[in-house]
Formats: sequence, C-alpha cells, structure tokens
Amino acid sequence: MIEENVHMRQKGIIDAAKLHMPILIIGAGSIGGWTALALSKLGCSNITVMDGDTVEEHNAGSQIFKVSDAGEQKVHALADKLSLLTELPLERGIPVHWDAKNEEHNQSLKEYPIVIAAVDNITVRAQLFEVLKNSDSLYIDARMAGNALEIYTVR
Repeated sequence: MIEENVHMRQKGIIDAAKLHMPILIIGAGSIGGWTALALSKLGCSNITVMDGDTVEEHNAGSQIFKVSDAGEQKVHALADKLSLLTELPLERGIPVHWDAKNEEHNQSLKEYPIVIAAVDNITVRAQLFEVLKNSDSLYIDARMAGNALEIYTVR
C-alpha cells in the first residue's frame, strides 16, 4: 500500500474514494500511455489498458516507450514503465484490439465507469461512442495530431 503522503497534494483535486474506480484506456500509444501515467501518479489504482499493438522503434519519440522496448506488446511495456514510475502493482493490460463486432468486448466496456478512447482511428472512435452512448459510463475521447489536442467528454 502506498503511503498516504505520496498523494497528499492531490487530495484537493479528487475524492480519495474515487481513486479506486475502474478506468479503461483503449490504446497505449501517445495519448493512452501518458494518460495512464498521469492517472497513476494521481493515485488511481484500478486502470486497465487495452491495445493489441507492439512497440516499434519510432514510438520512442513521442510515447512512453524506449527504443529497447521495440517488439514488446505495448500494454506489457507500459505496465512495466508505470510500475517503475509509480510503485503501484499494475496489471499487464489486455494485449488485444477492441473489436466492435465482439459482443463480449462491448459488454465489458459498459462495466467501466470511465472509458478513455486513445485510439488513432476515427472509425473505432465512432464505434466506441455507439456502444457507450446509452451506458452510464463517462466516455472521454482525446485526440491529438502534431500541434493540436482535443478532448471530448460525454456522459
């Protein structure tokens, strides 16, 4: 268990009880990896990341990975990095892509109070929104390209 002093500056930002709320991040790249780190540093302890990609050498420039991570599943490399930087015992993630046609994936999305789309495909974003639009989940869709960043939040 992490000592309470580690997160004493965050107490005014978020109710400590909400730090254990399950969060799903779909995508472990530029947005997903850094978001997972920020949430972990905030004290969130129940983060799941879903991504089927492996780390490629060019990912080291903008993502949380090092060149030496090339060839590893992104979710596994990310979990290793977060464990080193936060000392939280983290799951190694789900090394699969979310699939709109997979009803099991669709149902499991609705079990998360917070779902963050960190994917680089507009079709997948639209499909995620369709699955979650009538759920109780908070859906956060973050996008970035070059020098632009947009965040959309839908409840």
